[in-house]
Amino acid sequence: ANLYEAAGKLPRVRFFEGEEGLAAIRDDIGRAKAETVDEIIPFLDDVFGNTPPKSEEFEKKLKQVPHRIIYTSRTGPLLPHKGKFYESRYMDWKDFSIEAEVVLYGQKVAVVVPKEKLIGVIIEDSTIANTFRAIFHHFWKER
Repeated sequence: ANLYEAAGKLPRVRFFEGEEGLAAIRDDIGRAKAETVDEIIPFLDDVFGNTPPKSEEFEKKLKQVPHRIIYTSRTGPLLPHKGKFYESRYMDWKDFSIEAEVVLYGQKVAVVVPKEKLIGVIIEDSTIANTFRAIFHHFWKER
């Protein structure tokens, strides 16, 4: 807290729950008009079914923005390496056993935990977003 107190500005943090919360996070991503969207996604067999399908409107907005996806799965690669609007990199579950989805867009970071009850948070702060983005770029270059 002292770092931000010295700077005079605290990060904006919003919390979300359930399917409505996930829809609100997706809506924020779609409205952000970010130049790129970077995602880190765990495709978890036991909880993936809990994630509501994305709306057509969300898909249309996201397709207009180039995005990169780093993902893991217990069952191996699932996505084509390159699509019309995205590129993906697969990381083996043994090396990258994450359980939360992270989406970087503009100066925001969204984190979604797809457990029994979906929970999520959006953090709006350039220092935090740039830190997550540096981590993302490191893993992206390594694959």
